[in-house]
Amino acid sequence: MKPGVCLSQNQIDAAGRLHQQLRQWEHADRCLATIANQFPGIDEDSCFIKTTVLDRLYGTNLPDLARTAEHIHGALVQQGDAKADIELVEKMGFLPESRNEPARRQGSFASKFAHFFIDSEQFPIMDRYSQRIVAYHLEKPQTRAEQNRSYRVFYAEWKELREQCGIACGCREFDRYLWIAGQYHAHLKLGKKAKLNKEVRELFRLAEDQPDLKLLVPEADRIGRR
Repeated sequence: MKPGVCLSQNQIDAAGRLHQQLRQWEHADRCLATIANQFPGIDEDSCFIKTTVLDRLYGTNLPDLARTAEHIHGALVQQGDAKADIELVEKMGFLPESRNEPARRQGSFASKFAHFFIDSEQFPIMDRYSQRIVAYHLEKPQTRAEQNRSYRVFYAEWKELREQCGIACGCREFDRYLWIAGQYHAHLKLGKKAKLNKEVRELFRLAEDQPDLKLLVPEADRIGRR
C-alpha cells in the first residue's frame, strides 16, 4: 500500500538545500557533533553537558536540566553494553516522578539526545513538525499525531513512510525534510499564526518564489491557507 501523499527524493534534496541556508541550525549541528566527539562517555558530567547544550541550542526548555541529565545517565548505565534500541529512547523520554515533581514525558528531547549523541542514523528526531508531516504523508489524523508522544509509534510510522516511498537517503537528510516541510505546511496553513522557528520563518519569507520551496511542497499537495 502506497502512502496517500507521495514523497520523492527531489523533495528531500530541496529540503537539504534550504537547510544549508539556515546558518544558525548548520552551526548548531556542528556544535553538537563537536560535543559528541569531545564527550563520548556516559558518565554523569558528560550527560549533563550534552543535556545542557542540546536544551540550549534546540530551545527545548527543559524544566529541570539536572534531573533530566541524571535520568538519562541512569538509563544509559542500565543499558550497559547492550545495543541501543527504541526502548532506550522511550525510557530516556519518561522522567519519573520525584518527591517534589510529577512524572513528565520528554520524548522529543530524548529523540534528539539519541540522534545526536548515540546514533544519528538509527534514531530519527521526533517533534511536532515531523509527527505532523509523517501523518500527512501516510494520510493519518494529524491531531492524533500531535497528541501521540510515543517514540515507539512515531518510529514505526517514520519507518513505514521510508519503506513505502523507497527513500534511500540517510536518516539526517530525511529528518531535515520532515522538519522543514512540517514547518512549511504550518506556514501555508496558518500564516503568521504558525509557531515557527524565527530563522525558518525568515527563510520562507525570502524564498517564497524559490524553486526549492515549490519542490518541497508541490502545488498538488499544498495545504491552503485558512
